[in-house]
Amino acid sequence: MEKSDKRKFCPCFTCRCTKFVPVTTPRYNKAGVVKNIWMSDLKIYNEHRKRCFYARPKIDTKPPLLDLGTKIKPLLLYNDAYCAAHLDQQNKQLMKRLIEIERLGGLTDCVNSQINFHMSNWNYHKANMHRIQKENKEFHRRIAAVTSLYKYNPKEWKHFVQALKKDAHYPLIVFAKKDLDKEIKTQPSISTGLPTISNHVECFIDFTVENGEYLGRIILELYQEIAPLQCQNFLDFCESYSEQTTKNNIIIQRIVKDRYLESCFITNNRADIMHRKRNKKSPVVHQVHKLKHTRTGTISMIKDEKRMNNLKICITLCPMPQLDRTNVVFGKVTKGIGVLMKINGYSRKIGKPLETISISDCGKMPECICHKKMVECKPY
Repeated sequence: MEKSDKRKFCPCFTCRCTKFVPVTTPRYNKAGVVKNIWMSDLKIYNEHRKRCFYARPKIDTKPPLLDLGTKIKPLLLYNDAYCAAHLDQQNKQLMKRLIEIERLGGLTDCVNSQINFHMSNWNYHKANMHRIQKENKEFHRRIAAVTSLYKYNPKEWKHFVQALKKDAHYPLIVFAKKDLDKEIKTQPSISTGLPTISNHVECFIDFTVENGEYLGRIILELYQEIAPLQCQNFLDFCESYSEQTTKNNIIIQRIVKDRYLESCFITNNRADIMHRKRNKKSPVVHQVHKLKHTRTGTISMIKDEKRMNNLKICITLCPMPQLDRTNVVFGKVTKGIGVLMKINGYSRKIGKPLETISISDCGKMPECICHKKMVECKPY
């Protein structure tokens, strides 16, 4: 036992040594502990390490033997390696052939002179569009040159329609068109619960798309007896706007789809002066909201919070009873609901309309009844 303790420490760390090597360095500090104490502790510690070193397990802890031949299958690995090497040789031969063709040239000319070497296909697309345009022009010329074999006679057509009406069991409608103005008349009146008033003031407003088509005209009916202040302000502005030689078009600022549209009339001319004079003569009285937003085409005035004497009007595209407490209703649209539906097509969910729609002209309707007879009136 003592002889084995005197053997030197094995310098090999990688090999699995079967000889025990004792520790010569004590666990105590030699300077602060008596020699007998740390020597006895070192001896006890080495005996404990020796017992642990020569200890043998009572059960078999070795891993089971594994036959690599059955798991790895070397024959398949050899076949894969051979196929990879064979493919590598074929690729090398192919690259050599390609390099020879690139440097020396092939037996035949395989270069396409009509191929487009640019990354973009715009030139091809442009040529295709020119071809389609020529075909369309030729097709249009052929259609325009065709003449009808049937002769149209209006008198015979009227006689034919009358004969169909007599023979038909049901009402005969040819090219029926939906009249929105008649449908709107079936909706509740804005003056429900108030005495009927027959003599209303009528005005008109023309709408135009900027640098575009003329949308049409709407005719307004103002209730001057119920809302005199709003009606008079609107009439004053219309008169001053119709007298201007160079008109500054007023745009529609907001269109809420299927709900309403808003526009602001900047009264910085004669209407503004008349409005201020009228306010000086009589104090401002809060208007009673007697008329209601019960139908499509109701025109109301929005409260001017900044008090800049501007007329902000709102025209509804459907019944809007929620605006009764905020806006003052002073009229309705009697004709031109189809024009409002056209303007509704330029609406957005958020922001300005799709196109700039302006009020090209407005004014008071003349006393003649040409608009009721659907005849053009030259004065306005």
